[in-house]
Amino acid sequence: LIECARENVNVDELFSAEPQEAMNRLSQTLSVCGAFKAAYFSYKSKAAKSSSPWKFQNTALFSRLDSFLERCHDLLDLLETANLFGRMEAMKIGGTNGVDLTSHAEEVREEFNQAFQQFQSVEYDMLDVDEPRFDEDYGTFRATVRQLELRLAAMMSESIDDAKSFGNLFKTVDTFDGFTERAVVAQEWSKKQQKALEA
Repeated sequence: LIECARENVNVDELFSAEPQEAMNRLSQTLSVCGAFKAAYFSYKSKAAKSSSPWKFQNTALFSRLDSFLERCHDLLDLLETANLFGRMEAMKIGGTNGVDLTSHAEEVREEFNQAFQQFQSVEYDMLDVDEPRFDEDYGTFRATVRQLELRLAAMMSESIDDAKSFGNLFKTVDTFDGFTERAVVAQEWSKKQQKALEA
């Protein structure tokens, strides 16, 4: 099952494919493997009521598949993050500090692109669950993304503080669309929502 899933994902072409196609392949792989596990548990439950229940240990049976699925989730998150940061190319922030904030946003996008390129250039098979370097490299990448999202949250906060009307406020939030769903930026947006309602 894992080998079929690996062929479907095709990690060698994952980053050169259209982002949506690559994300669809990973989502499809996760869905099929999830359906396989669900079918197993369904039949195991039925067998438990019979005279010959299955005696397999779930952890022993699925540990490798679960590790593979976790790796696929990581790669899907990576591609979704890259897709989101890719949309920053057209980001223009308004307000009195808009030019400076837009310039800072371009710096954030460039730093993300460098981190993403570095991650893509690893010389091992990203779907090899026995490869320990992936977790370290992915952790480094996630830490970089978190720092960049903190900077974006600060930019959004400054832009919201600068908004002179609800219309400007909504334009600012629209500018950061997608990022407001990420935990770091969502936290800052949540604080600003309360202040905006009180104003």
